[in-house]
Amino acid sequence: MTGSSSRSKRRLDQIHEITLLLGQRCVAYHPRLVQLTGRVTAGLMLSQAIYWTKRLAMTEPARLGWFWKTREDWRNECGLSRREQDRSRVILKELGLWQEKRVGMPAKVWYRVDLDTLGRLLEPKLYTTWDWRNERAILQLLGRALLFYRPLSDITGAATSAVLLSHLLGHERGRIRTGEILSGWQTYRFDALRHQTGLSRHELDGARLHLRQSALLDERRSGMPPKVEWQLRLDHLIGLLSAGNSRPDATNAELRQPDNQAGTRMVDQFSGNAPSSLQETCKLVCGNPANMNAGNLQTDFPETYQLDFRNRTNWISGNEPTRWAETGKSDGRKSENLYISMTTGIGNTTQTPPPPTPSTISKPGEASNASGGSWSDNLVWPRTLRPEERSWAIKVLADVPEQAQLLLYELAGQSRKRSIESPLGYINTLVKEVKTGRFVPTVALREQARQQREAEDSQLASNQRDAWLKEQARQLRTADAPGAITRTEEEARKRQAGLATLRAFMAQRMGQRRPT
Repeated sequence: MTGSSSRSKRRLDQIHEITLLLGQRCVAYHPRLVQLTGRVTAGLMLSQAIYWTKRLAMTEPARLGWFWKTREDWRNECGLSRREQDRSRVILKELGLWQEKRVGMPAKVWYRVDLDTLGRLLEPKLYTTWDWRNERAILQLLGRALLFYRPLSDITGAATSAVLLSHLLGHERGRIRTGEILSGWQTYRFDALRHQTGLSRHELDGARLHLRQSALLDERRSGMPPKVEWQLRLDHLIGLLSAGNSRPDATNAELRQPDNQAGTRMVDQFSGNAPSSLQETCKLVCGNPANMNAGNLQTDFPETYQLDFRNRTNWISGNEPTRWAETGKSDGRKSENLYISMTTGIGNTTQTPPPPTPSTISKPGEASNASGGSWSDNLVWPRTLRPEERSWAIKVLADVPEQAQLLLYELAGQSRKRSIESPLGYINTLVKEVKTGRFVPTVALREQARQQREAEDSQLASNQRDAWLKEQARQLRTADAPGAITRTEEEARKRQAGLATLRAFMAQRMGQRRPT
């Protein structure tokens, strides 16, 4: 009994030492995202991106969820190689979950998670929109998070092995909380293990083999029927972590603080990060990660806070760059409330009060425009703009009537490329660009040419249809003429005479072949 207690005490000390060596470099990894993307690396990258989206929603909503990172940042934070990063980005973009753009000079790659698409893929029936303050809704969408220890990927050399090792370490720490003896062997529960880690059976077997070959995991079979049991080799893990920590510690880097310190303190107090580890210095500290089952505890690597599109390039990957992050106004790409903290959540039945009608709000001198003045009579409206929204659009476009149709073409062209949740907001954005002289018709001219071609094709088809109808009517009139019946009867008699001649000929031939 004394020997068992001694071994348990020793393993307890080893786990505490491992916790100190692992430090604060951890990621809230969501296994459910692996089921969605089909790859552990893509799920890990998306989990880290969701963390940044959540953080920006609380501290800097004007950025609309955009953040930039280098390849080295992704490697430091998630442990992903260049090939794994590229493959993960391709998968996420193919699923419609990932938006990228190159901005600035020299160009940096900016990223954003398409929260609307992600929510609909995770919960097709219950999803309405994101609510970062509704912990239950976020838990229902993303599922429980696994604390992924970034240094373990350097030790194991594979993301799947690091995920499994992180889970087993978390299991050992959980036994500390329940007061179990740590010296015993543990039995695998493979179905639960695959669900909790997101690993497939093949990935799980490969990760186990890799950890055994690395002398980090011992396994044995016992009982009847035999069951597979496991036990971590904590002493060897401590040695590897100590050797890895002898290099310059990357965790000394601090996140650059946003301008709004009040917003930072609001993140500190946000219950969704319970218990929160976000200090006022913006340096994330995992603290006691064993008690943080679903907290978004992340690495603390540099990431800028200001989205500057004034020196933009035209290198576009997935989405066209926008300037509107400078003012924090929506560019129509997605509803702005997806990337701020106050949203409606899943299954929220609260009805938003309807906006006032256009007639209740007007500006001096705009009555004629709002009621459909002469300049707006011939406008070609895009389908994305509902009929009841057109009166509001006229009020917005009244400031730039000469460019009104061009702006509508721009809206129509952009809506063909992506979903625009707020067409009126997008029109308002375009009007402001025209006023400041920054408007560039990126797709308006092509959309105008396309609509003209469609109109010409439609007119040609209409002319052909009219010509065909006229020909049919002419034939009917000809058939109804008195002489037409005589000609038809004559043709019928000729056909009958021809058939009679053919039958007589065939009968004669058949009669000649009969035996006498």
